[in-house]
Amino acid sequence: FIEAWLIVSVAFVSKSVNYKEALLLHLLALYVTLKFLLSINSGVHVLDFVIAHKFISYIVLLIIFNPNKPIFDSRTTICIFRLIAIAMLIKYVVWFMIVNNRPGLFTENNFELMFLGILYIVLQEKRLTKPFDLVILLSIFILSGSRSGLMSLALILAWYYVLKRPSITRYMLFCSVFPLLLMTASQRIPQDLSTIDRVKFLLLFIETMSMYEMPQILFGSLDLKPLPPEICNNFAFYKELFSSSGDGSCYSVVFHSFLLRAAHDFGAVGTYLIGLIYYKILIRSFSFYATILLIGVLIFNSLSVSGPSNVFVFAGLLIGIATMGRRESNEDKFASARK
Repeated sequence: FIEAWLIVSVAFVSKSVNYKEALLLHLLALYVTLKFLLSINSGVHVLDFVIAHKFISYIVLLIIFNPNKPIFDSRTTICIFRLIAIAMLIKYVVWFMIVNNRPGLFTENNFELMFLGILYIVLQEKRLTKPFDLVILLSIFILSGSRSGLMSLALILAWYYVLKRPSITRYMLFCSVFPLLLMTASQRIPQDLSTIDRVKFLLLFIETMSMYEMPQILFGSLDLKPLPPEICNNFAFYKELFSSSGDGSCYSVVFHSFLLRAAHDFGAVGTYLIGLIYYKILIRSFSFYATILLIGVLIFNSLSVSGPSNVFVFAGLLIGIATMGRRESNEDKFASARK
């Protein structure tokens, strides 16, 4: 439902793209079409292909969603952030007290935390955050117990409270908060790192890639390749992530981490190009440093879960772009005002 609503919203406000964006869209369409035909020809189930390439549809929508002026005013974005944040905090507290397990408002918190993190960056860029917002955000991320979420929040706070707008008060605040984030994250790290599921996934990924030739490691494969059967056997606990064909095969989605999935399916070069495309999309609306910060947060999330293939990441970026508008047009407006 969320994805359908976002797609319809983009369709209503999208505008014509420039020639560079049009060229990128055509190349993406050509690539996906070719890979789809080759994958289906090699016996890949359609749903497996769609799941593996869902993030490309988000990229296309973000490319065509490029408003010259902000669509959301600051008050709308603040209301969205605070409404969702308060709802998440209430749910997290109640869930933690009753179930004593990792909570979530809409879904697993590793996915939805990114939505708040991205909106907090947007509000910081607009200089609209209040101490109340930081208290709620800290409470949510700490209660979540998400290692990737805590790492992302630490990165955001380090930038805005230490590097970008330094002051004695902000520095002392960060120094008091950071040990709390570190302590919370360390409590979820067992002494034996090999028991961490993401470490297991990484080791299985390395084992998988060691079976491939260098061209596939660098560029991936033109069709969607299933993982070797001996690797799939190690993911028996995640049968719901196995192929929709029901033949017992599995694809890179079982690695959970988007970075591992991208490196397997698109190679090292393809993974770099995905990051470059996101940079080009975000730099249209955000400053250079805010763009790097957003990509850093995406990378932290992609170490654990689906990152750019997550609808909550897409929704956060969409609202962020709608709030910021097109950065170049703002500069042009300022230049014309001085004439």
